[in-house]
Amino acid sequence: MGIVNKGVTVLHFDDTYQTQRKLMSIPHDDIHLSNLKGTRLFCDSHSLKIIEKKLSYRKQKGITLIGSGDFHYVTYLLLKEIKHPFDLILFDHHTDLDDKAVQENMPISCGSWVSFALKDIPYLSKAILIGPKSCTAVNAAKKTLHIIPYEPENHQVIVRLLANMKNEPVYISIDKDVLKREEAITNWDQGVMTVAALLFYLRIIRKETKVIGLDICGEAPKKMLSFATLANRGISRNERINLKILKAFVNEHSLHETKHFA
Repeated sequence: MGIVNKGVTVLHFDDTYQTQRKLMSIPHDDIHLSNLKGTRLFCDSHSLKIIEKKLSYRKQKGITLIGSGDFHYVTYLLLKEIKHPFDLILFDHHTDLDDKAVQENMPISCGSWVSFALKDIPYLSKAILIGPKSCTAVNAAKKTLHIIPYEPENHQVIVRLLANMKNEPVYISIDKDVLKREEAITNWDQGVMTVAALLFYLRIIRKETKVIGLDICGEAPKKMLSFATLANRGISRNERINLKILKAFVNEHSLHETKHFA
């Protein structure tokens, strides 16, 4: 079915995407956020409001490239924009569920945004998390939450779950740390999913559901890639994955003209 909303938006919290030249050659909107303070890992309320306002200006609402997983909390803002019932499908090596952060009214973070989304977003019907290394710390009382650690023996469980989501509106969020380190380089510990498996699951979702939006994070900050050879290899791997995901959902001929937001 492809994706309902069209176009690509790139968020620039840092210079992560500058060297992914093939990716940046695709028509897209740019939103520049590198001048904001208090945004990495945790986001203070002032900066969160600015990010939310800048997101509201964009025209391309199909796919959002977030950057490093440190900024994955932006997905919370993207989900807030949806004004009808939908499901979240998250591919991530971590649950991003920190109930304590919600209970103690702490700033939202890359490790707590799913908990905030489940609490704050009335149209979010359920969240399906595929790929966490474990789910031992999760509150089992959350009936709107399904967690499937990624292991080879869980493959058919995942396939059946996704294949049964007939025509449901879904939002997809992908953190590349769900992938094995031989295929992607991030600044977090990583899972064992292959790119081929991820793309296979995405094809099922695209076929069986109504995809209303998608975001991708998990880039490795340049300062982490200290050696030129490692940097070139890591950037190339991550760029190839980004392009494959976009190709699965975006018809380049349908992309609109883009604007660059300051």
